[in-house]
Amino acid sequence: AISISGCEDTETSAGTGKGGMFTRAMTRAIQDLQGSAESYMVSNIYNKIQEEYQANKTAGHTQHITIHGCVTKPKEMVWPLQPTVPYVSPANAGLR
Repeated sequence: AISISGCEDTETSAGTGKGGMFTRAMTRAIQDLQGSAESYMVSNIYNKIQEEYQANKTAGHTQHITIHGCVTKPKEMVWPLQPTVPYVSPANAGLR
């Protein structure tokens, strides 16, 4: 099993009124990675989430997005939620 958390226990999640910063970074990452390969690994989505979060985070508020695995490594597990049709992140669809 692998989990990705939007913030640590001692932090608060930054909301936007239209999804949290972690959720928005994740949906942008999924949009960006679609079509890059037949499938991509959890490590690819995690790294892209970090990139999207850093590029779009709220000034003055930082949350640490973390990944934890048990037995399986992120680079060994295919991301299970890959779109089968063209996907546009709600964060990129005028919901800013």
